[in-house]
Amino acid sequence: VVGIDEKYVLVPKNDKPEGKHQRWMYVYLAVDVFTYDLLHIDIYPYNSKAEARAFLQVLKAKGYSPHVIITDMNQDYTEPIRQVFPNAIHHECVFHALKWTHKLIKDVYGNDYAKTHPEAVTLKKLIYTIFKAKTKKTVNKRFHTVMALKDTYTAQSPEAQRIFDFLERHYPKLVNAVENPLIPLTNNTVELV
Repeated sequence: VVGIDEKYVLVPKNDKPEGKHQRWMYVYLAVDVFTYDLLHIDIYPYNSKAEARAFLQVLKAKGYSPHVIITDMNQDYTEPIRQVFPNAIHHECVFHALKWTHKLIKDVYGNDYAKTHPEAVTLKKLIYTIFKAKTKKTVNKRFHTVMALKDTYTAQSPEAQRIFDFLERHYPKLVNAVENPLIPLTNNTVELV
């Protein structure tokens, strides 16, 4: 089970004096989520599907064949994971998904939604409750309960469609960790490394 993430860091371009000729680049990391071993690290000037694919190809060339790959919500990994590791399960971090959900709710209802839109608070609680369940059956039931509210919420605020689209699009890559001891809910291991 491999966790993958990238960080934006300042790196020196050459041997010029400190503070000069530095450049922001992306450090990609692959970590074994159970042992915390750093499996691969690389630096790229950009953060896109091309870099994700190149990173995964080098990981494969090193002899790794993960059963599960965990990422944050970066969509640049979806296609390259299918191409380079077609048999791997792609899991997205539940923690990051809930952060994105919160951001979307704020975008739709405003920063002070807790005071001005009690229905947004209810929706957020229902979405967060989905992933607190311990069984896939309960998770699926809660997910369908939330999705059944889509018409009601979008009738009041058409922008709320974004929240439901996000949840529907990512749900298959989030629910796959429930009742699966091989897949952690989050990508925290990589974050810690």
